[in-house]
Amino acid sequence: MSPYLLLECSLFRQGEVYGVELSHNDPASQAQMASVRDLAALDVAALRELLLDPDAYGRALAAQLFSQAAIKQRFLQVEVAAQSSNRQIRFSLRIDPTAQELHSVRWECLRHPESGIALATSERFLISRFIVSTDWRPVQLRAQTELRVLIAIAAPPAEDLARVRLAPVDFAGEEKRIRASLGSLQPQVLGGAGAPCTADSLLAALRDGVDILYLVSHGAFARSTGIPSLFLQGEDGKMKPTRGDELAGRMAELVQGPRLVVLASCQSAGDGAEVEATGRGTVQSTIAARLADAGVPAVVAMQGQISMASIEVMMPVFFTELLKDGQIDRALAVARGTVRGRPDHWMPALFLRLTGGKIWYNPGFDGGKGEQVWKRLLKPVREGKLVPILGTGLYERHCGTSFAAARALARKHHFPLAPTDWDDLPRVTQFLSVKESRYNMIREAEDQLVQQTATLHRHWLPTELDGQSPKLGKLLNQVADHQRSTDPDDPFQILASLPASVYISTTY
Repeated sequence: MSPYLLLECSLFRQGEVYGVELSHNDPASQAQMASVRDLAALDVAALRELLLDPDAYGRALAAQLFSQAAIKQRFLQVEVAAQSSNRQIRFSLRIDPTAQELHSVRWECLRHPESGIALATSERFLISRFIVSTDWRPVQLRAQTELRVLIAIAAPPAEDLARVRLAPVDFAGEEKRIRASLGSLQPQVLGGAGAPCTADSLLAALRDGVDILYLVSHGAFARSTGIPSLFLQGEDGKMKPTRGDELAGRMAELVQGPRLVVLASCQSAGDGAEVEATGRGTVQSTIAARLADAGVPAVVAMQGQISMASIEVMMPVFFTELLKDGQIDRALAVARGTVRGRPDHWMPALFLRLTGGKIWYNPGFDGGKGEQVWKRLLKPVREGKLVPILGTGLYERHCGTSFAAARALARKHHFPLAPTDWDDLPRVTQFLSVKESRYNMIREAEDQLVQQTATLHRHWLPTELDGQSPKLGKLLNQVADHQRSTDPDDPFQILASLPASVYISTTY
């Protein structure tokens, strides 16, 4: 049974007022429960008067959202169902494009309509904001042991930050705290003396393949332009503002972007007070939303002037909890709870489009009988009585995904079907074989794989390959040799050592 019930809260404009729809889904049940829809007495102007009192803000927001009996009753019914089956509620907030101004509301302050408890710090209600993305690339979970983490810390000189009234960044302290919470994972660290965290060095590190990016920097949400920026560094180490939209745009160009980005910077999710004061620059124009649109499926960002003291307490807890089960919303709820007495506990916001809310999985057999299954397999393996089947994702770290290849070919040759079909490599290549001939289709596919492979491994491939188009087989041999020499657990080397005479490949 799934440990979670799903409760989606959709908000939309209905003339001059707002409508709300609650839909409930139980993954353990085949029955579909009808959603309930009514009006919500949301009053952004009235909430604005309570910005300095998060508790009062949260109670007022609850009164407005659950103003109609039908909405409140459905919320309480789902809560009872979760309690009776000892499960948690994953509460996903979905704001329709017709009501973009509601992104500035501090939803993480929301209180329970009856008990008044803060939902964002409760481990029974896991709040996240759903952001629609134009990136159609599928998100595939990785094994926990394969996760690659990048800690990027922008620590400009203290005098630079002092000029804009910002506190110094404790590089050594930040690195130590996060590294200690990552357990057996060995992160790469960017920043520090002699290696400033610049936009270019950050993108270069991400290009090598990163699953989790933890970015520490100060940030600001400009009143005049409504555009958020991060205070990264220049090549000289000095402070250099980097526009959030430009950084997200460059991330969108990566062959494989991070699965989770944690922005430990002020106003990285916008600042509701400033948004409402300027009348523009909703969360859709913030870094978090732009990263989601660029294809990052999970972003944790700060929606105000959060204190570094709160970040120092929350973030190690967040990563420690994340490594337990990979559940991002649960880990953030626990982290918020550790600073529930602080006035900025509500500021971390989770923007999530992962249907299961997870970033990794534990490989093995279902049912908790993995050790028994392996014991039964040992003798047949030793005696060669097996046929290894190579899974579809085995080659991804060598030459990228089939989805990326399909999208690149579809874009280049103006694939006429809907973008939802652009990830389907067999369908795209079938189109090319009719349009260009089978021979040209095969050559186009090979050229695309060469390009993907060279891009993934450009940091170590010989420089003489620059500007050339090597043969695919030769290039893959180079990659395979490199993987065998640098990874003692290279899966192909393990497979080749097995006493099997027949192998079946399901890869593209």
